[in-house]
Amino acid sequence: MANRLDNEYDYLFKIVLIGDSGVGKSNILSRFTRNEFCLESKSTIGVEFATRTLQVEGKTVKAQIWDTAGQERYRAITSAYYRGAVGALLVYDITKRQTFENVLRWLHELRDHADSNIVIMMAGNKSDLNHLRSVADEDGRSLAEKEGLSFLETSALEASNIEKAFQTILSEIYHIISKKALAAQEAAGNLPGQGTAINISESSVDNKKGCYPSMASLVESGWQYLVTHYSDFQLACIGSFLLHAKASSSYLASLSFIWKDKAFSPNTKSSLYLTFMMQTKNNTPAAQEKCITRLLLYHFCVNLPLMMVSYPVFTAMGMRSSFPLPSWKEVSAQILFYFIIEDFVFYWGHRILHSKWLYKNVHSVHHEYATPFGLTSEYAHPDKILFLGFATIVGPALTGPHLITLWLWMVLRVLETVEAHCGYHFPWSLSDFLPLYGGFC
Repeated sequence: MANRLDNEYDYLFKIVLIGDSGVGKSNILSRFTRNEFCLESKSTIGVEFATRTLQVEGKTVKAQIWDTAGQERYRAITSAYYRGAVGALLVYDITKRQTFENVLRWLHELRDHADSNIVIMMAGNKSDLNHLRSVADEDGRSLAEKEGLSFLETSALEASNIEKAFQTILSEIYHIISKKALAAQEAAGNLPGQGTAINISESSVDNKKGCYPSMASLVESGWQYLVTHYSDFQLACIGSFLLHAKASSSYLASLSFIWKDKAFSPNTKSSLYLTFMMQTKNNTPAAQEKCITRLLLYHFCVNLPLMMVSYPVFTAMGMRSSFPLPSWKEVSAQILFYFIIEDFVFYWGHRILHSKWLYKNVHSVHHEYATPFGLTSEYAHPDKILFLGFATIVGPALTGPHLITLWLWMVLRVLETVEAHCGYHFPWSLSDFLPLYGGFC
């Protein structure tokens, strides 16, 4: 029942919390949305948000409160963080003078990136520590008045003025949007009479200044969901493993080729079979089942541990999952570099694998299937799997990419090797459009 009510609302307002690290933004968020306070609260990593539905002048408003780290290294997130925000709570710590002196910097950043009509309140937090005060109440009020902001001193610990702060912001946002809707209806010559409810829809308010937080793209909104619900480790390790094993790896890609083996079997005499199939023999179902079973074992016992062990290396080299997302030019340049590095390492490593001893004891496993199909692309000795993993990750390890770039590279790399082993050549194959897709060497 509570979940149903939480999804029934008239407006959704995005409000951002800003200010230096350690001023208490996370506890303000938890106090307002969950009525909780954590004495051992740690600095926020990346971005998180929580929601609360409440009544504002008879309307049901869902407040979506966003919190991010105040450290300098997370400042690159600003563009995506502020996008769509209609309210902001600028927080400083009354016991730390430096956090107050940084207020103007945060305010300028907010005004540079957010909508010009955003509602801003300044809050001096930790009023429960009045005996340690280094910023006078008058100083805060004076600065707020000078900048045209509303002002309150708050305490997340004592739940003092937290409710009032957000109620004030939400009420002012509602008044602004109501005035816009009324002005729009007057301009259209459709002014409602006294006592008539004003219906505010997206069409009656400028989309950029509307109450719903717009996202730059589906990719950005999806990524924002991931980084707010999962840790960097979960995304980089578990997320990469699931993407490789289920979403885009040899399982889904290769299963489609197994289906084609049946659909285009020689017995059908299909013209498609004659056109696209590059081999005349088929593997038995038992051989395919053996390959699938072995691959499942390799994925869980080799690939997953390798991803987990590699995580500290990638983070040390600069891999990140936070906003902003990389541009398409950056992604394209990095992936091209990865293909070149991978092809060079794989070529020379593959030549070494064909030496007499290594071929007999390691590489021969990969050649067990004389008539390959898509799944055999990753069917190999565990030692070769480690080598293939090294060839694939050495490029990203050198550049420290964004995780989304690494995922895209992994998808392309898997599709490349599956296509090379599937036994078919289709006119829509990437190698037809990218001559060097299958390798430079």
